[in-house]
Amino acid sequence: MLSKQGKDYWALSKNCQTFLFSDNAFSCSKQSKDIKTHFYRLDFIYKKYTAQRVASIFKQAQSYSLINSTYCANFDKKLL
Repeated sequence: MLSKQGKDYWALSKNCQTFLFSDNAFSCSKQSKDIKTHFYRLDFIYKKYTAQRVASIFKQAQSYSLINSTYCANFDKKLL
């Protein structure tokens, strides 16, 4: 499936739920600092990660940094 912006996604539909996947993982770790949440979740399903990569991602998330090779969907876009 190709988006209007030219990004390629693949879809998985199961039990009337549709999941869209891209080559990059979803992350809003940088924006989560402004939300002031008490906890956050890191989810490593549907992709294979090494232990070193998981540790690196966790450190970046803890410091509210932009995690390499991720995207934040529409959270980076400004409202009209």
